Amino acid sequence: MKKKLLGYFLAIFIIFIVLAGWLYHLSNEAKNRNKTLKIGILLYRQDDNFISSMRQSMEEEIDKLMEEDSDVTYDFQFFDSKNSQLYQNDIIDSLISDKYDALCINLVDRTAASLIIDRAKSADIPIVFFNREPVNEDLTRWDKLYYVGSDPKKAGMMQGELVLNFNHHYPSRLDKNHDGIIQYCLLEGEVLHQDAILRTKYALQTISKELSLENITREMADWSYNSSYIKMLEVARKRLNIELIISNNDAMALGARKALVDSYYVEEDLPYIVGIDGIEEALQLSNESILYDTIINDQISQSKKIISLARRLASDTIINHKKDRYYLVPYKNTKKKL
Repeated sequence: MKKKLLGYFLAIFIIFIVLAGWLYHLSNEAKNRNKTLKIGILLYRQDDNFISSMRQSMEEEIDKLMEEDSDVTYDFQFFDSKNSQLYQNDIIDSLISDKYDALCINLVDRTAASLIIDRAKSADIPIVFFNREPVNEDLTRWDKLYYVGSDPKKAGMMQGELVLNFNHHYPSRLDKNHDGIIQYCLLEGEVLHQDAILRTKYALQTISKELSLENITREMADWSYNSSYIKMLEVARKRLNIELIISNNDAMALGARKALVDSYYVEEDLPYIVGIDGIEEALQLSNESILYDTIINDQISQSKKIISLARRLASDTIINHKKDRYYLVPYKNTKKKL
């Protein structure tokens, strides 16, 4: 008898929980029909090639959302932080004052997340961080914080595998002076930036499993085509023996290649260059030349997840806050045939 009663109570409890969730969902739907959900998307800098392509993909996702979810009015606004954390903080303060429903933040400085989280938490505004990962301790401080990005370790490993694969097919095109050592130039994004550190570490670690490496020059180029171009012009002037260029992203890799071409390097004298991101210009060059390749950072899938999470958080849709705080989208190879 006790077991039967316990079973009845358990069944009633489950029905109550399901019904409560359903009523909660209906009440939020009704509430959202009567208001505009405001979502702010903050970019660390609009002129970054990869971030610019991400914005385009997010805008396409927003257009789809507007068509599919016509019952709710959304107001997505993009903001350029101009590579200044102070300026980004000011924008965030303004959006909090304007009672935005959710924020998507591409941090300028990943160590600045703590203060931003405190401000958003006090106003109960959820955040989706993307592309630049906050430190783990910050992301676990509140249950309405998420991160969408990719694994920089994997990017470095895949980049290293590209170099090894190229060496297997064209050993004389990589080790041009036939000394058994690959002389390389390293182009890094930022000092102490997690992605730059891990991409570099795991690329070199992977290559070193099969090849001997000698670093000829190491340049910090701020993820920028123009910065890389200027620095590489100076390197090219010295006519150093560089057989390989490893770049933390495509923008710097493309800037370096243009500097070499403008310094009268002919195609057969160019080093093998590997980048990361898979931006349009890099993919085109990869198809045209065996001396360039890249790893695709899947910004389309990342953009879909960012907009999906932001929509659900802004509309107060129930999310399991205890799991899936990190959404890491896998990198892809270009499937280029050598």
